[in-house]
Amino acid sequence: MVNKKGQKGSKDPLVAVYSEKVRAALGESRMRLADLARKLKTSPQALAYLAEGDDIKRCRASRRSAIAKALNVTEQWLSEPTATLLPFWLSGATVTAGMGLFTSARTQLALGRLFQKCVAAIDRDLQNKALRDKGIEETATPDDVKESVARCIRQLTDLESLRGDVLVGAEQPFIIIPVAGGILRSRHHPFDTDEEAAGVELISSWEQLLEPWFSGHAKMNYRRLRERAGFPVPDGERRSDTNPHIIVWTKEKGAP
Repeated sequence: MVNKKGQKGSKDPLVAVYSEKVRAALGESRMRLADLARKLKTSPQALAYLAEGDDIKRCRASRRSAIAKALNVTEQWLSEPTATLLPFWLSGATVTAGMGLFTSARTQLALGRLFQKCVAAIDRDLQNKALRDKGIEETATPDDVKESVARCIRQLTDLESLRGDVLVGAEQPFIIIPVAGGILRSRHHPFDTDEEAAGVELISSWEQLLEPWFSGHAKMNYRRLRERAGFPVPDGERRSDTNPHIIVWTKEKGAP
């Protein structure tokens, strides 16, 4: 639909796109901006405008949809600010555990990639009856299992949490507050280049560590994963270590 001024109508409205998200998704895809432009059959200049700076930009809904599809992210993710407490969405997967105000776009994508592989491995394990325990009725849902694993993984890949575990007096990240003559901020802020890079590398290390599980060449010790993340399994738990349902906790069993 085109109006009298030759502009696209309401069927293709202007929508929000965050530049940092576009850059992060490009980096994750290892695709150059020129490659993306050729794939979308548009000009590199048009995409460069959307990827430059840290501001919110506007583009046609059809273009945002095409960018999201090409970069394997969702439109919702591209349209939201990085500092958000909303669930994190990737194509085909939703993870609500562990995404907070201090998670950069690059970190979100690295976590999303790791979580997606975990979800696929969990689905496989839940279908394997050999991993279940006879005589024990499982009340947790598959989503409960996935959410619990996501919490454990997020805890184990949280750079600042690990720093706090082994150091005394380390500064914690906090919201940047404008003050006279400058800003008040932590020495190690998650959006700093070095800090962000270290966090992404930590996530990548866990992705490599868990590769035998992802590929089906090893089983996950769900009990140990939970304990490693700091959530002990209650005494008297009768389920086996490789039973996916052992990862799920309830208030009665001492939720974290």
